[in-house]
Amino acid sequence: MHPRNRAALRTGAVPVAFGILGAMLLWPLPRYFRSAIPGDGFDGWQNLWNLWWIRRSLLELGCSPWFTPLLDYPNGASLLFHTLNFPNGLLALPVYEALGPYAAYNFIVVFSFAAGGLGAVLLALRLLGRRGYPAALFAGCAFAFSPFHIAHLLGHMQVFAFQWLPCAVLGAVWLWEGAPAPEGTALRQQRTRLLLGALFGALAALVDWYNLIYLCLFWAVYGIWQFLHLARASWRKACRAAAFAALQPLGMLAVCAPLLVPMVQEALRADYMQPGQGEALALSADLLAYFVPQEMHPLWGRFAARLLDFWPVSTAERMIYLGAVPTALAILGWRRGSLRVRPFVWVALVFFLLSLGPALRIGGKVIAFLGQPLPMPYAWLARAFPWLEIARSLSRYSVMVLLAVALLAAAGLKALCPSRRRAWWGTLLACGLTLFEFFPAPYPFSPPDVPEWYRSLPPGRGAILNLPVTWDRPRYLLYQMAHGRPLVAGYISRRNPRAPAELYPGLQHLRSLGSDVLPLPDAPTFASIAADLGIEYVVLDHYQMAGREREETLRLVRLLLPGQLLAYEDDRLEVYRIAPPERRSSYVALYGEWGGLERWGEELLGRRAYPKSGLLLRPAQGCTLTVSVVCDAGRSGTVFSSEREAILLREIVPGCGKLVGVTWSEDCAEAARG
Repeated sequence: MHPRNRAALRTGAVPVAFGILGAMLLWPLPRYFRSAIPGDGFDGWQNLWNLWWIRRSLLELGCSPWFTPLLDYPNGASLLFHTLNFPNGLLALPVYEALGPYAAYNFIVVFSFAAGGLGAVLLALRLLGRRGYPAALFAGCAFAFSPFHIAHLLGHMQVFAFQWLPCAVLGAVWLWEGAPAPEGTALRQQRTRLLLGALFGALAALVDWYNLIYLCLFWAVYGIWQFLHLARASWRKACRAAAFAALQPLGMLAVCAPLLVPMVQEALRADYMQPGQGEALALSADLLAYFVPQEMHPLWGRFAARLLDFWPVSTAERMIYLGAVPTALAILGWRRGSLRVRPFVWVALVFFLLSLGPALRIGGKVIAFLGQPLPMPYAWLARAFPWLEIARSLSRYSVMVLLAVALLAAAGLKALCPSRRRAWWGTLLACGLTLFEFFPAPYPFSPPDVPEWYRSLPPGRGAILNLPVTWDRPRYLLYQMAHGRPLVAGYISRRNPRAPAELYPGLQHLRSLGSDVLPLPDAPTFASIAADLGIEYVVLDHYQMAGREREETLRLVRLLLPGQLLAYEDDRLEVYRIAPPERRSSYVALYGEWGGLERWGEELLGRRAYPKSGLLLRPAQGCTLTVSVVCDAGRSGTVFSSEREAILLREIVPGCGKLVGVTWSEDCAEAARG
């Protein structure tokens, strides 16, 4: 067989082997391939809905997938800041059409093992050379089957589909190897490398915007190291090479520009997409978590989980263990590896420090220095680039630590086993020990649990309001895949400031289970609001309510829906069909973009106002509304309206930074005389 054919066959066998091994590692995945998804049944349903929505938007509705009218109806929801992972939806589309949504989801799972392992192998092979092929296979094993990957398979498709990251890194390595940019044929090769790196970078960014941050930081760290290395020989050549290499991240940004530009404009105008204070620290990596074995192992998993109790976040965020064998070999690779792998020592260090977040935390305790939390590099980086704070789960920076450690471990294994025979036996032993250490058994699976009422609901345009709505449930997205109707509330990755549950009286109270800036409407007024929003059904799911949430939700339903038709009832669901009112009532709603509800204990502080914050005035026919607005610092204003209109808050109370309350009264004297 020709050497090229042998190399192609060997390369093609790698993803097949990694895919099969990944499917076996997640047993019983092959049994549930078309009927369930791996994970805990939370964010997995959101990502399953992503596949469904991408298919429906492209093949049925013919609209942009980055905006959906089916969530937060009738206003709709922008999905720019949502983890839509569009490339996964495109990749899974043929499988979706042939085998259905669950097979499409599980195809992406298997593909992440196959392509992720292949990308790490090719990257390691580029750094180690042909004689490092056995060690490169270990790099793929340590990366593809890592606890980080296994943990995020619980539901974070945008994270576990990390296969494009090593490919983008390979593009950068490949590009710098040809630096400085030569002439002729070699220049054309460099252009190809540049385009491939930019393409893989764009794919990674479109799967998850976190990857955009990771790759920009990687290109900076790796580029600085290579620049300084080349500058020892010639500063001129180093500058020329750096200018050419910079085109790769710029190319990635150019591909993503149609989405990034409106996102930047939105981020400059408002801050609703940023997480709340304290989330960055809570979701930063704890130093000890890097040394605690993965908590899904059949032998020591429970013990490891108890050790990690000091970090009260989900398993998906705290399983960042790198493995004993990869770490030991990475240390050896750092000491004895070639010059080509040295930059990844700095990559590992930089991303390790960034994953620790704004302050150092060890064993759940924030380390203090001179009475203040000990600041880490991320705190300074976020101060210089505030937009970084949109990415709240800082422990996920560990994925680049994982990739760098896998590459260094491959270099260490090559140095430890220099002969070909010893290299293969050493690789088999290292892979076996690592797979045993990373083995999760049995892996949890979530079959779909859709109440029969949703399946039997006839097609229609009427919207559904699912309760409780105190926080958005991903199960409602699973139900929507069965009935296809719009939802008044929907679960997306970032808060939607235009969601009706944030803007309309009654819905606000069902969301907060307490007071809000708008007063609680009476039943006729809420019927008018429901009619304007196109709500046909209000569905109470008793299986998703408990304690105070259940008590308050039921209390509000009794106040808002008396006399409405109980269309269906069983031990789980209570379904009301909303009839339009005989006469419309007057009401006021919020309009445009608003900040979230702010409280101090039980005291209502109000909602932050943005430049596009306003009020929606809805007087009944023949009536005049008198609306009184109270802002922070005791400022107030009044507006009158006899027509339906939207008015900006700044036109009522100039300079209002926070809305505290709204009241209204109506005068229907003329209508009564008529």
